Amino acid sequence: MIATPITANTEKKALAQMTKAAYAGAECLELRIDYMWQPDLKQLINHLPHISKIVTNRPMDEGGRAQCPEYKRILQLQEAIMHGADMVDIEFRHWTPLNKKDTSIIVSHHDFDRTPDDLEELYKRMEDTGADILKLATKANTKEDCTRMFKLIEKARTPIIGICLGELGIPTRIHGPWKGSYLTFAAIDKESATAQGQLTISQLKDAWAIHGYTA
Repeated sequence: MIATPITANTEKKALAQMTKAAYAGAECLELRIDYMWQPDLKQLINHLPHISKIVTNRPMDEGGRAQCPEYKRILQLQEAIMHGADMVDIEFRHWTPLNKKDTSIIVSHHDFDRTPDDLEELYKRMEDTGADILKLATKANTKEDCTRMFKLIEKARTPIIGICLGELGIPTRIHGPWKGSYLTFAAIDKESATAQGQLTISQLKDAWAIHGYTA
């Protein structure tokens, strides 16, 4: 499944970006509300109801832009659940239980410098939260880092989104879903990419076609 980040800073631009992403082939939209000022979550979540929505409110220490108090950031995630978001993403280092109703909870961990040696232990600690989906995005400094991420994906019991960041991590973005990763992220265009090594939707589809993957 292809998830596309929506990073517009206004509601009007976000709705247009969502439509453009859907037309390009996105199967899921990640609403990065940390990029927006007072987003209308009900309108954003209800737009294009046939496409799944992840609501992410990423704090600055995890590479995001949310600068509001922590309690407000969490309240916005809870509001997203109230309006029927398919998934919400909360960071492992900021973990707090959410009243999830029918929404799936993603617990995420980001390391922009390396892929930790204790990757599997980290996964197990994240699993203890009881989250529905675990996301690990770590910087690949060697090809072996990608190999270790693939091994984790293949062994995972709880659904996992496993990604290695950076140029060396691109294979995890291409092959991850075919090894069991819940989804992969791809941008509408290079300008809207939200992570190191993130491909565009068209680049990802071209790579899948080269490898004989059927989207």
